[in-house]
Amino acid sequence: MNLNDYQQDAVSTAQYPVSTSDFDESQTALIYQALWMAGFVGNICNQVKKMLRDDNGVLTEDRKQVLDKLIDSAIQSLGWLGQSINKESNVSEKLNLDECIGLCYTSLGLIGEAGEFCDKAKHLMETDDEETIIKIKEDLCDELGDVEWYVASSAKELDRKLDSICEDNLAKLKDREERNVIQGSGNNR
Repeated sequence: MNLNDYQQDAVSTAQYPVSTSDFDESQTALIYQALWMAGFVGNICNQVKKMLRDDNGVLTEDRKQVLDKLIDSAIQSLGWLGQSINKESNVSEKLNLDECIGLCYTSLGLIGEAGEFCDKAKHLMETDDEETIIKIKEDLCDELGDVEWYVASSAKELDRKLDSICEDNLAKLKDREERNVIQGSGNNR
């Protein structure tokens, strides 16, 4: 099966809200704050990944400072998320959810499934039992399938085919490799 065939078949099973007419301001704020929080968590995970990749697993002082700032921002964002749940946030007054409800839904699903994948991967660190390891790896493959569904659905929301996204990504990586900038930070390196 090629990626575009998968995408077409996968998105045919999509069942998510296409209208926000019944949403109140607190629901819009909650979606916004959850996405914001997910962004911080993703950036924290990327910094830990870069510690492994770029710093040989050593937490350097520079990396620690970046992580400290991200964690402080995530904690603040968590407070705002709590305010949204308790309908104390006014952030929704400036948001237009109607234009992006599908992408917001698939983004939240993607981070949710990626979080489940990470949680299961963590369990591999906790065992040396071969049967348990096999089961966890099977569960991880199931989670990857769920992640892929949300990737395919997000691509559809962006009016892109998976094949073209993957081709663009490979071209970007090959260019970085040729310029010897695979490691490092920033999308435009």
